[in-house]
Amino acid sequence: MTPDLWHKGQWDRRRLALWRSHLKRALLKKRGGTCNKCGIELTEYTGGHLHEALVTRAEIPFFVPWHYRIHSEANCLILCVKCHMISAPSKKWAWDYLSNQYGEEAIKEWLEGLPWKNGKPPQKFW
Repeated sequence: MTPDLWHKGQWDRRRLALWRSHLKRALLKKRGGTCNKCGIELTEYTGGHLHEALVTRAEIPFFVPWHYRIHSEANCLILCVKCHMISAPSKKWAWDYLSNQYGEEAIKEWLEGLPWKNGKPPQKFW
């Protein structure tokens, strides 16, 4: 599930918020409704946070033309409030989790498919 398949055209903050909401609901359903790190059940009451894990919003800010592409199934975790705010997982942990979910080659392909300035990701996770 990638944003390019969901919407073709300009990405403003409103469109991005809609996509993130859609992605969060889909990942909650696909990954069993639990926190990807600690496994606690996420409910309407407890909620869950969408966390960009390998490539973060701090690394690719909104003004970068392809910023919306980091909000992808291959890059996002669903975390409970505690895991997100107190002890967010490391990139290494996220790499291992996402590689286990989708396959290491799929995650490499997604990372290498982003339009990096020098043609490759700034950090290798594999």
